[in-house]
Amino acid sequence: MFSGLLIILVPLIVGYLIPLRHKAALQLINRLLSWIVYLILFFMGISLAFLDNLASNLVAIFHYSAVSITIILLCNIAALLWLERILPWRHHHQQEKLPSRIAMALESLQLCGVVVLGFV
Repeated sequence: MFSGLLIILVPLIVGYLIPLRHKAALQLINRLLSWIVYLILFFMGISLAFLDNLASNLVAIFHYSAVSITIILLCNIAALLWLERILPWRHHHQQEKLPSRIAMALESLQLCGVVVLGFV
């Protein structure tokens, strides 16, 4: 379990430490990362297909996921509160004119319509 965690976290930390400014390289890396995520999800699906007693294991997976999500969210909120206290955010943004509420509602309805068309 810890080896799997290290396989994920070590490249993530190393990747954040390497500065990269070229837009083409960043786009290539983003595209490759998307494919890697799909590949990981594919292999996770295959491993789930070969699990014995999948129904009982799904309950355990749900519990682990719920605990992990809760702990991660609480740690993120605590870190953000600490960071806000240490380095208060000062923005120099000028408020722009907001789009109309009707336009925003129509855009949301358009997105919902696309989802409905996908089911048809």
